[in-house]
Amino acid sequence: MAANRGEWAELYVLFKLLAEGKIYSADENLNRNANSYLEIIKIIREEVRNVISEYHTGTSVEVFVSGNHVVSIPSVDFLTNADLLLDTINHATGRSFDVTPATEAFMNRAHITQVKAKSVSSYGDLGGKNDIVMEIRDHSTALISVAGFSIKAKGKSPATLFNTAPASAFVYRLTNLNDTDMNNINNLFTTTGGKDKNARLKYIVDHDINMEFMGNKIPEGKEHSVFADNLDMVRGDMQEIMNQAILIHYTYDGDSTKLSDICSVLVNKNPLNKRNAEAFYTKALKDFLYASFAGMTAGSPWDGREVVNGGYIVAKENGEVLVFHTRDGESFKTFLFNSTKIDRPDASERKGYPYAHVYKVNDEYYFDLNFQIRFTS
Repeated sequence: MAANRGEWAELYVLFKLLAEGKIYSADENLNRNANSYLEIIKIIREEVRNVISEYHTGTSVEVFVSGNHVVSIPSVDFLTNADLLLDTINHATGRSFDVTPATEAFMNRAHITQVKAKSVSSYGDLGGKNDIVMEIRDHSTALISVAGFSIKAKGKSPATLFNTAPASAFVYRLTNLNDTDMNNINNLFTTTGGKDKNARLKYIVDHDINMEFMGNKIPEGKEHSVFADNLDMVRGDMQEIMNQAILIHYTYDGDSTKLSDICSVLVNKNPLNKRNAEAFYTKALKDFLYASFAGMTAGSPWDGREVVNGGYIVAKENGEVLVFHTRDGESFKTFLFNSTKIDRPDASERKGYPYAHVYKVNDEYYFDLNFQIRFTS
């Protein structure tokens, strides 16, 4: 049974949480807060569409399928198999890999047929980015609720927070150039044959070619940019702030592309002329990151609702599993701000969202830039 590293990490989290019956909160530096945790009453999975499996925690994990009790498994067995799976994940090579026969046998024993569970539609509006659904008791408030959580694993392949798409491109109209400039720019490639984005931007800057921001890409067959509408839902000036951040990313002379470093340059430039620039741009980028986590994408209309109502679970490389609960909103936003970077997606035709080349529409020149947000580790 092959799956990718992130999917096996989700199964590891399932085993770990069922073994321990609780999950501690993380602070903004991803350290355990020993005074804050969630008690896990049960974990809810939809192994097969409309067939609900429930895993009740305790000294033994009681497994129910469609309301019928099917097996009782000592919680220590989940811990043993969590450790075995973690060792497999840490030593595996390649994007997709198999686990040991022992792990597969334990999955069968626990009636786990899917590495990654489907969204649990039977428990209300818990779809979207939920990777695990749990009934929990909040240690701080004693309140019991059913909540969906997103899971990310820190490790060899940093996860993506905001995925690129054709609709996420930023469009610029170029003036003070001609067809010769267009051809010169489009013929700048890296030694491996890819578009040399840095060299193309440098040519535009060095030759005093003006870049006028025109908005986000309108996909073929559409009348407007859904991404622009979504950014407006985050905050009214979000589109211009992201435009400035992306331009800084592509022209930044520093060694880092972390959001926090991009923000420092943004604060110094202060393109929106804000009196409280540091607080303003920091909060704006945090709002974008949190919206991306909560369900906002470039291609689908977003109504501002958070499709993950529980929070965010992080599986650390050492096997520790921590949670940012929704009540820990500011700590979580700070964690996102300090742990993400702007990344450049593949600009080739085969990926379906080519950018970083000059093209003409009605005798006017245009140039697109695209991006994604990825965790730094």
